[in-house]
Amino acid sequence: MENALSEKLKDFDIDVEQLLKDWNAPGVGVGIVVDDKLAFAKGYGYRDYEKHLPFTPATLCPIASNTKLFTAVAAGLLVAEGKLTWDMPVRDAVPRIRFYNDALNNTVTLRDMLAHRTGITRHDTIWYEAEFSRKELFERLKYLEPQAPLRQTFLYNNLMYAAVGYLIELQTGQTWEEFVRERILNPLDMSSTVYTIADMLKQSDYVVPFTEKRDTSEIYKIPYYEEMGGVAPGGAIIGNIQDMSRWLIALMNEGTYLGREVLPRHVLKATLDQLSHFPTC
Repeated sequence: MENALSEKLKDFDIDVEQLLKDWNAPGVGVGIVVDDKLAFAKGYGYRDYEKHLPFTPATLCPIASNTKLFTAVAAGLLVAEGKLTWDMPVRDAVPRIRFYNDALNNTVTLRDMLAHRTGITRHDTIWYEAEFSRKELFERLKYLEPQAPLRQTFLYNNLMYAAVGYLIELQTGQTWEEFVRERILNPLDMSSTVYTIADMLKQSDYVVPFTEKRDTSEIYKIPYYEEMGGVAPGGAIIGNIQDMSRWLIALMNEGTYLGREVLPRHVLKATLDQLSHFPTC
């Protein structure tokens, strides 16, 4: 397998370096999982362009909305335990949740919230650069008027993931962060993964954000976005190639990692089934 992979990757370094040039990107980490192993891991370019520090497989980097699948799987674990359901109104399990009207209260399900099909648009200005707690955001769902009928269109919504994170807390007594670490990160040996920029900066190997100056090829350093607390279940996780490969191994192997079932197969299937469809252009 190693020889076959090496043959397939013989021009890979050249291709990645060209991609960095084409996109004017400082650096990137690449991991390739084959079957149940991390078969290739390498960093390209710089994790800190200004200081010319190299990107490595251990470099911590925010995974942004890839966090959402962790939240969906976490919720699925509670479905497996009978503490939530996929397709009954979510208020049946958690009466404290309130939407804009009774029609939504009586119909919105956990699956609707995770699939961005509640008909409620994103309202990111509520949480962006704000200090609302998850509980405070949860309590504001009742003010969000839907823009489309339920289950008729895809409307991306970080607030729904924040709300699901709070549902997890209400049903377990653990914060979303505690539950995800106990039930997903720890069993997968994802010991480098953190939730906040502050915790990332305590480590020795992490990315520094840069962006491109408009209409030029010049890139410059920008601040980290650090106000994820309330909406952390929608985008807070920070990891590296080494840790994320273990997550990918579990996803590719029906929840199995190192020969043991870490995540129930039926939970992964439910979270990976396609629910929203997009017309091709």
